[in-house]
Amino acid sequence: MKLYHYTSVPLAGAIFNTELKGSHYRTQHQRTVGPCIWLTTSPDPRGHGLLTGEKLTSSNVEYLKKTGRPPKNLTSHNKTQLRIQVDSEALSKWTLEDSVPSGLIAYVKLSKMLGENAIWRKSMGLSCFYDLKALSDDELRRHFKRTKTMEDTWWLYFDAIPVALIEDVAFKTLSGFVTYDFEQHGRGEYADSGLHIVPKPLLDEFHEICPPLNRFDTPQAAVFCASADSQPSVAFQAGSATWDIDLKTFASTPRLGQLPENIESVTEWTQQHCDELLSLWPAAVETYNRYYPDNPAMLPASTN
Repeated sequence: MKLYHYTSVPLAGAIFNTELKGSHYRTQHQRTVGPCIWLTTSPDPRGHGLLTGEKLTSSNVEYLKKTGRPPKNLTSHNKTQLRIQVDSEALSKWTLEDSVPSGLIAYVKLSKMLGENAIWRKSMGLSCFYDLKALSDDELRRHFKRTKTMEDTWWLYFDAIPVALIEDVAFKTLSGFVTYDFEQHGRGEYADSGLHIVPKPLLDEFHEICPPLNRFDTPQAAVFCASADSQPSVAFQAGSATWDIDLKTFASTPRLGQLPENIESVTEWTQQHCDELLSLWPAAVETYNRYYPDNPAMLPASTN
């Protein structure tokens, strides 16, 4: 059985150099189980309640806070962009030992095990199409009877999924899903989120220093303005680590994991291409200001 997980391009980048991880599921009785990965048998992202880049509502923000993922701003990822495909046969079978869940299970089956009722499950499905709090009682009853919802297609996986088990990654276009290609589909999406990745010739050079881990991985060297007082720097992501190199002092600062063993080579590459990297900074500042217009960043005089 083919199963699909949908996500955004920037979020997928972190998956491809680590693994696909889950989040907690909040039950009808306000318990949390998991973390677990949401999967579906549906090759279409519609009907699963996925964010599409719209502004977050107050209920969206509250839910993210409850699940330990408070948003930095009110702009959401478009989680319908990429479709990750895995085969159910490659995943661990469902087990429950000492009340600890593991493996793959159909959502409806788990919901019943948790004591949730059919109305809750239908509400979960309907909430992917409508804001239930905004519906009148008559509208709610009508949708309960007539709207075809997708909860019967959902599966939950209570483990991480290594990249080696990913069979295919597809990008959503106007004419349907096509095989994902970073240069064709990903680069623009990264730039829209604020990560202005270096041009392909420079990126190819960087990949000689920090090679991809697998066929989906694209180690990054990007200019990114993180705050109003940020100074020009390069944000790197390779292996399972992320770090920054200041474009004035060339000092390295780890953000996640350890600096690579060949950090001297990365620093040398940064110094060699400093002018080209600095030329990307104005675009990074412009993107930051689009997301945070009330606290804008200013360009240093040297980059004007």
